[in-house]
Amino acid sequence: MIHDFEHEELSRWYRGRLVGGPFRPFDQDELDALEREVGLALPAAYRSFLEMAGGGSLAYSVHLSACEPEPLQGFEDPDDFDAYLDSLFIDPDMAKDAWAEVADSESSDRWRRTVEEWLDKELPGWRAEAWALP
Repeated sequence: MIHDFEHEELSRWYRGRLVGGPFRPFDQDELDALEREVGLALPAAYRSFLEMAGGGSLAYSVHLSACEPEPLQGFEDPDDFDAYLDSLFIDPDMAKDAWAEVADSESSDRWRRTVEEWLDKELPGWRAEAWALP
């Protein structure tokens, strides 16, 4: 498969959170197969996210309360997925790494502009950090 990065959609916003591509068309049959496999209907909020995200990913951190044997995130309540999205944040090390990947690119670079918008929205003041200074 040949990618046209100049014209390919690099990112989307969902409920104020950046979703990074690449994206592919939503496949209702895949979602139906997943629900059959797990034996449960997916919560509407999560289903909505999957339809929009089209294979994209969320590059955020989340605090999980300690539990045994390991921290798990469940979405039993229909509002749990929205609450989960609201709990996401950018870890300072993640921000530093994301900026390091684009800092030397042209200011007109589409992905650099996306990273700048993401950091401006999620981590106000990041431009004053030592790692962000020219």
